Amino acid sequence: NIKLFIERASFLDRTQAMFLDLGFVLLLHVFFVGVLGVFVFLYKDILLSWEHLSTVKVQLVLLSFFLFMSYFVFFDCLGGQTPGKHLFHIEVSWKSDKWRFLRVMTRVLATPFFFLYMKDKSFFHDCVSRSYVRKTTLV
Repeated sequence: NIKLFIERASFLDRTQAMFLDLGFVLLLHVFFVGVLGVFVFLYKDILLSWEHLSTVKVQLVLLSFFLFMSYFVFFDCLGGQTPGKHLFHIEVSWKSDKWRFLRVMTRVLATPFFFLYMKDKSFFHDCVSRSYVRKTTLV
């Protein structure tokens, strides 16, 4: 018989998974910026005039923000585990599946405030999205 033992994920496990995921996001970013760089190189006569250069910078910032958001939203909606969380055997669980996409977006937007620790031993982004992170291991 296989027994499933569930406990809240430790701060260390969550931090390690976050940095691993940030590495994956960085790789995606480098790939897409590289594609954008090739596009800009091919059309440099049109795009690299002084009027368009600021537009390219704004687009790069927007692309970075979109990649960051979409990575975490995609995996949290898919099953609650990013690749980093999967490798550390932790997952995001929801207290209710109602309005899940909105809860995921709230969680991702509130993540920069992860250092705010609440009374019930959970983090700010967990409280506002009504989620918790648990560690799943086979015993």
